[in-house]
Amino acid sequence: MTYTAADFRLGCNACQTTISAIASLAEARIVAEKLAFPNGLVFTPDSTALVAAETMKPRLSAFTLQSDGSLG
Repeated sequence: MTYTAADFRLGCNACQTTISAIASLAEARIVAEKLAFPNGLVFTPDSTALVAAETMKPRLSAFTLQSDGSLG
């Protein structure tokens, strides 16, 4: 599973964007919404959580990884 942050539109001061999970070329789904431009995604060392750095709020948001690839 690959995770990616959505694109950023220039001129938007506090855009709310998403994180998508990509399982294959034919399957992608939104797994997190209403994030303030997440531009950095990392897994915790034990691979149990995904952490997103949100540029427009400055904050870090952590999501627990579920067995189906969704975020809790």
